[in-house]
Amino acid sequence: MTRMPDKYRGWQDPVGQLVRIRAALDIMLSFRNNYRKRMEDVTSVLATVRRETVPKRIRPLIDRIMDVRVSVRKDYGHGNTLWHFENLTPGQRKQLRADILNLYEA
Repeated sequence: MTRMPDKYRGWQDPVGQLVRIRAALDIMLSFRNNYRKRMEDVTSVLATVRRETVPKRIRPLIDRIMDVRVSVRKDYGHGNTLWHFENLTPGQRKQLRADILNLYEA
């Protein structure tokens, strides 16, 4: 039995994924809000990109981005949650930006 080539190279819904990733990049580069709010919005959009729907080589990027999101999460009760991206070190901020750009380029 001959295996069919993977038409989308491991991506499920490649157009939808691109739209979400592009939206996240646009938010990151917009400078409309402060860093904390902007990165909260960026990672919120990227949270809709499920790791099972991207090629295996891309999953470490998604994992790192979501790990950072989890690490800065603070619950204040009654459904009030903030993501304190402002607490990231300059190196962590640089890595997060690089991961988001690399995700877009992938």
